[in-house]
Amino acid sequence: MLHREMQEMYQAEGKEIPELEFVFKYDVPSFLQYYAYAFTLAGLERITGVNQKQLGHYIAGVRKPSEKTARKIEESIRCFAKDLEAVRFV
Repeated sequence: MLHREMQEMYQAEGKEIPELEFVFKYDVPSFLQYYAYAFTLAGLERITGVNQKQLGHYIAGVRKPSEKTARKIEESIRCFAKDLEAVRFV
């Protein structure tokens, strides 16, 4: 249902609209597949320090990253995101 339709339905029933917050969690392969349009394996290798072949194995489901490697990838992506967030064009 559309947000407006949900609001109307709740109002018609005399109910308050709940405050919702969504948190998206990915496993490494899902994240890499979802953002494949934005990151090349070469770029991900530069960002994460994990070699392209290994990243390809994760995407294809041939291998699963260790917890340590998954944390390394996550921390590297977060650091990269902070770098992007700090960008200011002149």
